[in-house]
Amino acid sequence: MECRATLKAALRTGSRVPLQCSDEPPPRGELRPRCDVLQDGSLLANLPPLLAFGFASPLLAWGALLGAIPIVLHLLHKRRHRETTWAAMRFLLAAIQRNQRRIRLEQLLLLAVRVLILSLLALALAQPFAESFGKYYQAALPTHRIIVLDVSFSMGTTGSDGTRFERAKALARQIVEQSRQGDALNVLRICQSHPRTIVGQPAFQRQPVLSELEQLVLTDEPGELLSTLKELGDVLKRAPEVPRKEIIFVSDFQSATWGEAGGRGALRGELKRLSESAGIVLLDVGDEPDVNQAVVELSIAEPFVAVGKPMTLQATLRNFGPAAQPGQLVELYVDERVAETRKVDLPAGGPVRADFEYTFQSPGEHDIEVRLATDRLPIDNRRWLSVPVRDEAKVLLINGRPAGKPSERATWYLEKALSPSTDRQKWQGSIEARAINEGELSATDLAKYDAVFLCDMRLITDREANVLRTFVASGGGLVIFPAAQSQLDNYNQQLGPEGVDLLPGKLAGLANDVRSSDATFDFDMSDLSHPILRPFEGNPGTGLDSTLTFQYVKVVVPRDGTVRTALSYATGDPAIIERPIGRGRVVLFTTSPDVTWSTWAIQRSFPPIIHETVQHAIAGRWAERRRLVGESITRLIPQAPTGLTVTVKGPEGRSRLATLTEEKNLTTITFDATDRAGLYDMTTSAPLTLAETYAVNVDPRESDPARMSPGELREDLLAGVDFEHRTDWEDTGADGAVGSPSQRGGITRSLLLICLGLLFIEPLLAWNFAIGAGVLVLAIGVLAARGALSWSPLGGGILLAILLLTIAAGFVRQRRPANPARI
Repeated sequence: MECRATLKAALRTGSRVPLQCSDEPPPRGELRPRCDVLQDGSLLANLPPLLAFGFASPLLAWGALLGAIPIVLHLLHKRRHRETTWAAMRFLLAAIQRNQRRIRLEQLLLLAVRVLILSLLALALAQPFAESFGKYYQAALPTHRIIVLDVSFSMGTTGSDGTRFERAKALARQIVEQSRQGDALNVLRICQSHPRTIVGQPAFQRQPVLSELEQLVLTDEPGELLSTLKELGDVLKRAPEVPRKEIIFVSDFQSATWGEAGGRGALRGELKRLSESAGIVLLDVGDEPDVNQAVVELSIAEPFVAVGKPMTLQATLRNFGPAAQPGQLVELYVDERVAETRKVDLPAGGPVRADFEYTFQSPGEHDIEVRLATDRLPIDNRRWLSVPVRDEAKVLLINGRPAGKPSERATWYLEKALSPSTDRQKWQGSIEARAINEGELSATDLAKYDAVFLCDMRLITDREANVLRTFVASGGGLVIFPAAQSQLDNYNQQLGPEGVDLLPGKLAGLANDVRSSDATFDFDMSDLSHPILRPFEGNPGTGLDSTLTFQYVKVVVPRDGTVRTALSYATGDPAIIERPIGRGRVVLFTTSPDVTWSTWAIQRSFPPIIHETVQHAIAGRWAERRRLVGESITRLIPQAPTGLTVTVKGPEGRSRLATLTEEKNLTTITFDATDRAGLYDMTTSAPLTLAETYAVNVDPRESDPARMSPGELREDLLAGVDFEHRTDWEDTGADGAVGSPSQRGGITRSLLLICLGLLFIEPLLAWNFAIGAGVLVLAIGVLAARGALSWSPLGGGILLAILLLTIAAGFVRQRRPANPARI
């Protein structure tokens, strides 16, 4: 009984709800219908046909009582006669007796026609329906129709009749134009950015919806289906006065959007919930074959690019098709000029890397682009990269131990390692180091430097901590060397979680506080995979294994996964640990940068490790110039002066303002309108001089053209959900699929057709029954010849019954004798 009630409710509202029947045996004496499991996992009860009969306008059904009016009038105007005997009475009585049955039959038929006219007209206005017998017998009720249009960049795939997006828009316009009076319409987008809801309030007029569809454009974003489904659930509740609900997804049903492994459970739940309130139609605009080539990755091997130094550009190309594509043209553009071209063979279904070597001759912001030969989906055949080129990386060394003798300063060995100049030859490397005393830190503009080294600083003030936090968060590299003068409690307080939260871990004291003073510590050489130590991997005898450490700071490393250990001592304590902060990075060395605590500073392994540390610490500043479409561009700067404006010019040439947010003496620049792939130029107004370029590229996951077939959708994402998969809005399946409005309301149209015919025939029957009967027979014949009875079985049945009665009446009339007045 529960299954039957659920099915009746579903049929009444027009929704598709799979029956959930219990497998438990019914109680004794109770009958329960048997349920079979279909291929899609839904349950269908093997019940006798449910009538599910009703009226769309039940109050108007009472109008059928108007059919009693002809009967009442007939009874009120029934002749009252008086019997009078006269000579010829017996001849008239004989004639009346012979024709009485024929006359009565004609009068009853005429009365029945008049009753039918009024009754059927009232029933037609009440819009009767019988949902169990197919679409033809369902009521032509208004429909709340929600069109969900996929605008992800895979919809830009071109075909013989334009792009998939153009076909999707044409289908959406067709759906709107075929909507009937009383239908409510909404439009949503499948995309990553807001707004996803285009027509939020149900629209009962077509033109506003058509105007919104005309303005809808294809994005370069990936599809984010789950967010759209959540908004769709809210939109579905906004027209409660329209009981029939229908959701139409117009998409290419790409696996990247509809089959994302990480979100399938949530997608399945949302679609299941929506199907309980509305019918689901999938309009597929995808086509075969599914082939595509794309540039899926573009990066620079070097973390820092300097003028006159060769850099290696690594471009990853991928062929998503089943056949190899030999000799594909690949072009390298630098500052919008062709720098190199080559041909690359793309294997079937796999990636291949193309490396380019290029040397910049001038500093500044430079643009790099790699182009692949154009195919059906051109947007992912291009990928951009913004490369800030410097004459050299600037490193600031802060000395916490002033001394009259240079070699006794805490920064002396670092200066020699970073800029090993001699009296005979000046250092020609890509790093420039400058040393200052710790008292000068708060007055120094750190924005001019790429990395800052804190060397045995005694104390750190609040102002200095905030300056360092701003520097690191905006992409700078901070390297900390605590030593004998460093107040560890002050470090924890100012740079730890209680302060600006820069330290990779809590400084827990000195190692030799618990061991004898003459103890030494060796490095653990078992793992040298960190980027800082990669040059030493597989190279024994470099001096790293022979370094002796007399003292170091013990560190408690958090277990939240944000801190990585680069090098450890044999005791297991960390020697080098690093932690990313914002766009920058903090590297902590637990021993001194000179010979007071270790022999490391005089080992030949020390200079390369310091150089690798600088490169690694500042790598985040350049890597953060890359974004995917839809991701926000953010830039952290010191507290902005009053009236500062930040302008971002997008790839389409339009300039827009970025938003500024103030927090803890820092200003965050945020720009969200990255819905197009290309280069974005950020500039600031005076007095701050900032000019940076950001590269925004498409998500390579969307480049995979693999699509989900109806069978895959039915077995996985839409398991247990009743849906209809179609490729054209006009194409109607044999099961009476939703589509043409003329499929519904068959009973109402049949009744109105019968009423119209009877309105013409009734006067003829009243004037001359034989002529009226002949016209009725002719009308039924014409309708049958035009095939009307094939699409109107109910009306055909009623008209056929009237036809048989009129033929019988005509036959009786033909047997009447001559006029009794002549007898």
